[in-house]
Amino acid sequence: MKNIKYILFVCVVAYMPFVNANLSHMDKSISLLNTLHYSAIFKNTLLKECDKGLQQVTSLKICKQSETLSDEMIVRIAAKHFISNVSESDTDKLIAFWGGSDGVRISNGLLVWQQTGRLDVLTDSDVYILEKFNQTAENKASTAFVDDVNVSVQIILEIEEILRNQ
Repeated sequence: MKNIKYILFVCVVAYMPFVNANLSHMDKSISLLNTLHYSAIFKNTLLKECDKGLQQVTSLKICKQSETLSDEMIVRIAAKHFISNVSESDTDKLIAFWGGSDGVRISNGLLVWQQTGRLDVLTDSDVYILEKFNQTAENKASTAFVDDVNVSVQIILEIEEILRNQ
């Protein structure tokens, strides 16, 4: 049984670069944004903004339908902007980190933190790993995407346009 697991592991590892190499930058970005729970974080952030009661926000259809927005639609629109900000090479490096065991554990913890505000969801080791990763060029590129208010506004406006045309 142990040998079968080892053979399966070798086959998967050997096959991964082949699969990854055949994916487009857009497909890789979609995969990465899904791994990072982008749509859940987007919806949660949007709900907080909608709940503030600002007229220019609450009048948008996206506020009224935020909980029923398709995760796929959110991620596809975001990925289009992501690939404009983050190179394919950096996307590959981001996938390598966030798709690994540390990255998955940390991204799950960050999602819980973002949704609940609980600071205890990441261990000291997780924080150390994240701080080191935050210094990498690829993470700085993805952070620029996330922090760009204009990109967030564009994503909201594109979703709003889709909702208006439904």
